[in-house]
Amino acid sequence: MPLLILLAKRSWLTLLVATATGLVCGLAASGLIALINQGISDLKALEAQSVWPFIGLALVVVITRVIADISLIQLGQRAINDLRLHLSNKLVDTPYRQLQQLGKHKLLAMLTDDTQTISQAVEFVPVVLVNAGIMGACFIYLGWLSIKLLILTLVLIALGASAFHWPQKKALQSLSQARELKDGLFQHYRSLTDGSKELQLNHARRKHFFSNVLTPTSQSYKQKYIRGLSIYAAVLNWGNGLFYVLIGLVLFAAPQMLGLEASLITGYILTILYMITPLSELMNALPVLGRASIALDKVKALESQLENQLESQLENQAESSATSQQLSHSQANTLISPNNNTSLQQLHCKQVSHTYYREREDGH
Repeated sequence: MPLLILLAKRSWLTLLVATATGLVCGLAASGLIALINQGISDLKALEAQSVWPFIGLALVVVITRVIADISLIQLGQRAINDLRLHLSNKLVDTPYRQLQQLGKHKLLAMLTDDTQTISQAVEFVPVVLVNAGIMGACFIYLGWLSIKLLILTLVLIALGASAFHWPQKKALQSLSQARELKDGLFQHYRSLTDGSKELQLNHARRKHFFSNVLTPTSQSYKQKYIRGLSIYAAVLNWGNGLFYVLIGLVLFAAPQMLGLEASLITGYILTILYMITPLSELMNALPVLGRASIALDKVKALESQLENQLESQLENQAESSATSQQLSHSQANTLISPNNNTSLQQLHCKQVSHTYYREREDGH
């Protein structure tokens, strides 16, 4: 949903066209299944003229899918490009001191990893919308074949969805923790590049850095990431398994319990088998979409921090300006008057440091 909102803000018309063409693609695919089922049921009645509807529907499927994919690819890349430029402008407008307080490693992770994750998810949006249209059209066709079997199908899907909610929550939690650890990894990578010469010269410090700093964070990130994707892998196979359970019920139980004809059972099973592919593609997109949702939340949180710090700085500047204007001209003259016997005796500096830039340390 956050990705669709991101795309809709750029061009809701393009998103609407892509969704409509995806639905038309699904309806055409359902028409192909109906033609195939009709042909299998009565092979002797097939005529040469029957091939033209088949070719027409096949062309509609191909053309509408191409239109939907290209439209969403263009829209998605425009949205990602605008997001990158927007974040870059935010960083430029933010004072250097505030950027230092946030941490350059967090900003680097946002500009590289988070935007890349969102970009990958945007590439899955055409797959999701087109396959969702195909699934919806297939459900309509299943209902036309047998409303009772459609109810059975929807009940199984509802049970699978309810069982899917808790594992997905755990998977997203693990991936979110992994994303937080990635900020630490970027910080360690930056320390590694900035202090590479010191680590090369000091073996003890190098050993401490790798053993106690970099390796534990990297291991924790790996464990959280593997846990999240492993949960998703189990969920994906669980979803596919439900369809095979449904096929078994339709094949072995429905003819006796509901008294359905063999041609209807054949068409129903054929449609379910066709739906497995778009379902698998939808399920495979879930981990990527989940990571993108986490990345979007991270970007929004960091962007909010930048805005809050910028507003805080503007308020402080306004207060400082008001305070300085309240100082009267006569008081200022008194402070700097030569007749003033007050003289500066000592100046104490606390926690002040300066580092000299040495070119040779950078290999120049």
